[in-house]
Amino acid sequence: MSSSARIPSATRTTGKVLSVVIVGGSLMGLMHGIMLLKLGHNVHILEKSPSQLRENQAAGITTGPQVQQFFHEYDTEGITSFSHALGAKLLDKNSKVRLYRKSDLYNTSWDALYYGLRTLFNEFSGPPHPLRNRHNAEVCVTSVFDCGKRVLKLVEFDESVSVEYEDLKKGFHRSLNADLVIAADGGSSDIRRMILPSADLLRPYSGYLTWRGTIPENEVSEETRAILGPENNAFVMNEGYIVVYIIPGLNGSCKNILTDKDGRVHRFSLPSGKLRPEVWNTQKAIAGSVLSSPYLELVNKIKRPFVTVITDTYASQASFMGGKLLLVGDALSLFRPHIAMSTNQAAFDCLAVRKMMTGEISLAQWQKEVLQYSHACRLRSQTWGAFFQVGWFAYFNSGQQMRMEMTAEMVHLLEGTFESSQLS
Repeated sequence: MSSSARIPSATRTTGKVLSVVIVGGSLMGLMHGIMLLKLGHNVHILEKSPSQLRENQAAGITTGPQVQQFFHEYDTEGITSFSHALGAKLLDKNSKVRLYRKSDLYNTSWDALYYGLRTLFNEFSGPPHPLRNRHNAEVCVTSVFDCGKRVLKLVEFDESVSVEYEDLKKGFHRSLNADLVIAADGGSSDIRRMILPSADLLRPYSGYLTWRGTIPENEVSEETRAILGPENNAFVMNEGYIVVYIIPGLNGSCKNILTDKDGRVHRFSLPSGKLRPEVWNTQKAIAGSVLSSPYLELVNKIKRPFVTVITDTYASQASFMGGKLLLVGDALSLFRPHIAMSTNQAAFDCLAVRKMMTGEISLAQWQKEVLQYSHACRLRSQTWGAFFQVGWFAYFNSGQQMRMEMTAEMVHLLEGTFESSQLS
């Protein structure tokens, strides 16, 4: 979008209360919903899932700086749980520490973030909720979390967008009139396909997938807990690696792997508890031949593993319909999990939307910031994955001295010190 594009009413500092529709009620949608409610705007979330309760995702998340900033500002009572790690270390086959980096890391789970965000969003549920907006004027905001709703069409008008959706349970069609629409419906975004139906946005398979699982800490032996310690831990093997860290407790062709116990073939992920035993037993046998004992113990104690196919995609534009439609988070750019920054992208985009809506930056500046950030993270995740899966392991496991020349930027990428503020 050119810098001369019309700035939508959402970015003006007049104090107007906007009607905002957010497509997608997961972490991205909830972050944006909470932020917008706090600014004094009305929020209606349309979520395709039929239930407000989500099946345990069993996924760990290492949070980045923008996630921490978001929860510091919006979760003042500490509703959401995090586990503090003192750093990260790399172990060899004999469980000896080969590399150590001291750093404060904060880990959590998808469940902890989701239900923490739902609690914060639910503070505004029910009748109109009075609060003071950024102009210190008292306003009454309304919030709706609407499950089982699939968006069918967006129609642009001069000052608004009509959002047509289907009730998946009852079958009727309805429409909402919105001053601003935020597409936060994830890596398989329906909205992105509507406005950018090009073939390069179809989530191409990267060539590998992740195996994940969680184990209650009290089921892990004292010996393994002593080796792993309070840090995030990694072990590099031939064409792969394993990462282990502590999170809060509960509140080729992949068709064979992605076929669940009931015979259903899943497209991008196999939920916890659905993996066929024979598939997991094969994976455990592979683990027994390559992993050191602490990691092998953990793998063998996973009771409900799940699988995610690794894909990535990138949109070259984030603002549409004169700024009345914004793509955010995974709907804008889905990148590989090696750098653990997908959730941070959601928070980064959310805080950038806040800057735009309060007049700190323009629409054109917002788009530049989020595109630069997502592009940098995408390249960094690809670099990290290639370096550890098919590059460094040959030197690391052989014990030979590495003979690699790395630029200063590569060092920043691999150490995780490449921040958005360095982007020009």
